[in-house]
Amino acid sequence: MRRYVMAMVLVLAAVCGARAQQPVSVAEGSSVTVDSAFAVSQYDVADRTVLSVSLLGQRQILLQGLKAGTTTVTLSGAGGENRVIEARVSKNVTDLIRNITVALDDIPEVEVVQAGDKVLVRGVLASMANRNQVKKIVAAFGDQVLDLTTLEMPPELLVNLREGLRKANFKVADEAGSADSNKPGTLTVNGSGNMVYVSGAVYSPDDAARVNEIVAGQRWLVVKTEKEDPGAIDKYVASINVSVVPLMLEVDVAFISVSEEENKKIGVNLLDAGLMTIDLGGAIIGDAAGRASSGSGWTKTDGVRTQDPKVSTRERSGNQGESLTYKVATDLSGTLRFFTQENPSRVIHRGQLHFRNGSPEWRQLHSGGTLKVRLTSERDAKMEDIDYGFILKAKGGLKNADTASLEVEFELSTPSQMPGSEDYDIRRDRVNTSVDCPVGNTMVLGGANSLLDSVDVKGTPFLKNIPLLRNLFSEKTSGRTDSKMLILVSPHIASDMGSAAPVSAGNAAIIEMSEKPAAERMQDRR
Repeated sequence: MRRYVMAMVLVLAAVCGARAQQPVSVAEGSSVTVDSAFAVSQYDVADRTVLSVSLLGQRQILLQGLKAGTTTVTLSGAGGENRVIEARVSKNVTDLIRNITVALDDIPEVEVVQAGDKVLVRGVLASMANRNQVKKIVAAFGDQVLDLTTLEMPPELLVNLREGLRKANFKVADEAGSADSNKPGTLTVNGSGNMVYVSGAVYSPDDAARVNEIVAGQRWLVVKTEKEDPGAIDKYVASINVSVVPLMLEVDVAFISVSEEENKKIGVNLLDAGLMTIDLGGAIIGDAAGRASSGSGWTKTDGVRTQDPKVSTRERSGNQGESLTYKVATDLSGTLRFFTQENPSRVIHRGQLHFRNGSPEWRQLHSGGTLKVRLTSERDAKMEDIDYGFILKAKGGLKNADTASLEVEFELSTPSQMPGSEDYDIRRDRVNTSVDCPVGNTMVLGGANSLLDSVDVKGTPFLKNIPLLRNLFSEKTSGRTDSKMLILVSPHIASDMGSAAPVSAGNAAIIEMSEKPAAERMQDRR
């Protein structure tokens, strides 16, 4: 009994050990020999339609594949030894390999190899045309053929795309991981397989849109969308990940008044001061003919009318005139020191606007008052606020690392009560312009003399009572009918605590003098 148990243990161990061995593979119509560790006395095949077995000797057997499939062969020895062989019969792919090789004969980068009952097509393809041809041929032979080819991006395609972006004034790093590739305002262009990756940061939404236009304009590329599978596209696919530099901009603004004579000498005086004035060759803000238009009617807080009155509005555009625009190579503080050296009180108002780079929203600076009125219609009435006085709006962002591109709207509005009525007539003079200003410098926009000339020198209601504006809108301003309004705009990056552009020694002396008390300045001039 004990001998029987031991024999069964040995048989089970042999069977389990045999099943742990690697299976034997043989193709249809082919044969393979298998060696045995013991003398085989008999054998048995589980599926004789898949495999035939014959003895070549006491310790060697011959396995011949009949058809594709899997079966087992059990070997037995005279001493009670046993072994189980797992046999896999694969299809004969010799003819298949030959046919695929002929079909791919004009693509030298590929090789065709057998892997069991599968045929593998391998290689690195040098063009999209070759890739598309391989895909079509492999698909025609069915799932027994596997396409393992890869696509290598031709370097000249990436070079051409980089050059196209550079010609559009974008900064492009030569390769990913370089010192410049992570800098704001720098793009990178890389390729892998059939994918082209364009990434980086630009300074405005317009620049981001321009990058998309340039990439989409490449005939050999198609821009990837979320719904498309890049592997199903027969062109190189571009993935664009370009963002706008997320910076906060600050725009310092000031309104100052100068005489007509002073206005004519601004350019010469700035040159003499060493502020590197650049004449842009044309007026940004000039005298313009007004356009009359009608708006909604407004009434006082304590008056409700059954019919909407009209509000008169005149808009002025940035027509060419005698006044010019100047670019001053210092920030607003330095520019104000230059203009106030003779008369510090000429600054009407100074303020600051904050907005995110590239934001489409307007930011407003208001120096004046607010008239709370009631807007009435046939159905209802509601309270509204109307701002009046000096109103400046700006929006935009960085054009590049050194220049801000801004849209500026300036308004001077004057409310006056209509005779014999509780309604108000609001006269609005508006000026619109666009400026490109170096970061840290100041743009001087001039020529708004008509805005001042239109003011009643005897005292304009509301405005003459506001501390910031009373000097312009009261009887004290009667001698300023030849004055011009200058608007000073100075953009800089909110996180940039660096100093403004250097100025000459002569200008430094002017700035130093402007900071002295008036009595000392007069004594120094003597």
